[in-house]
Amino acid sequence: MTSSIKDAAAIPVDERPDPPALDAEAAGLLMDLWAGPAAREAAYVLLAYCLVEGRVLNLIDANGGDLKTDVPRLSGDRAVSEHLSKRVLTPLGVPSTQGAFQSSTYRGGYLAGQADNPSLARFVRWTAAPGRALAELQALFDNLTAAFAADSFIVPHLPELNRRAFTFAAFGEVITRLFKVPSQGAYEQYTLAALLAEYLDGFDTKLKVVTKPIFESDKAGGTAGDVDVRAGQNVEAAYEISSANWKLKLAQAVDALTARDELDQITILANQPPKSGSEILEALTALDLAPGVVPRELDVAVLGIWAECQSLAAHLNRKQREAATDRLYKYLLRYCRTRPDLITSLLQILGDLGLIDEAAVSDVVATADP
Repeated sequence: MTSSIKDAAAIPVDERPDPPALDAEAAGLLMDLWAGPAAREAAYVLLAYCLVEGRVLNLIDANGGDLKTDVPRLSGDRAVSEHLSKRVLTPLGVPSTQGAFQSSTYRGGYLAGQADNPSLARFVRWTAAPGRALAELQALFDNLTAAFAADSFIVPHLPELNRRAFTFAAFGEVITRLFKVPSQGAYEQYTLAALLAEYLDGFDTKLKVVTKPIFESDKAGGTAGDVDVRAGQNVEAAYEISSANWKLKLAQAVDALTARDELDQITILANQPPKSGSEILEALTALDLAPGVVPRELDVAVLGIWAECQSLAAHLNRKQREAATDRLYKYLLRYCRTRPDLITSLLQILGDLGLIDEAAVSDVVATADP
């Protein structure tokens, strides 16, 4: 499984062989699986088990002899899925989960109701169809391998970080230098998201941070702002990020605030914040607002992005700042695939400040999807 994807990714794009043809049913299944990282990774792992065993395994019935009897899953599937995600896909730059079988979602089996993964359920039932041949599983596996390889690209790998060096002063300087690099707002948005996620994790809450590609609209990204804080699907807080003047985000922030009943306040974080509250009110009054919307009743906070990120960093310990750096790297890897220079600049700044081994920055380059 590991060598299949890595070997395929190493072949120049114009020299890669076409994967075997699929019938209409398998082709539709492939498209369905590819729509979500969790489904395609889980299916790939289960296919690998079948191919290693040399037969189509029974993935449904715990009494069929292939699944564990206490928990109707293949033995070791969680470890294998984590290896695929963390050791194969992430270094190759392929958008991935932390391990498709990492949680206890599948404790009731691959068709368990709590799994809520229709694509994987479709795959499992497909494998169980009478007369399903191992060659058909091999063909689907080869097509997934080709798709994973096609999604890879070359990026610098994140070397091991020096946790003891992640003092507030050092990490604060990382933020300062990053924000001086033109990134079209990527550094600002993903630094905030990474810091906010670590800050909330420190309280062991059920809140999670959700962000999106910088060039994708909030509506297309399914978010209220550039960065959301959510409890389930409910938006608890939303942030619009601007690498320039805050007024560029004001109309968008008001639209998000008035469109969501659960959202009572929204925050704009910008490199050029206003100097007073009256400046915010004047700008709100100048907007072409919908009938019934009163400018003075709109709770729009506007702060400096640099100061906000520094404040969050001050509330984290060294371990959390190190983890936030890892999150930032992964956000850039996932959402800025056309800008590998952003990762290069991040690693250069970390190296210059002694937060990683400078030799590792130049020596470790890997072929590379919160």
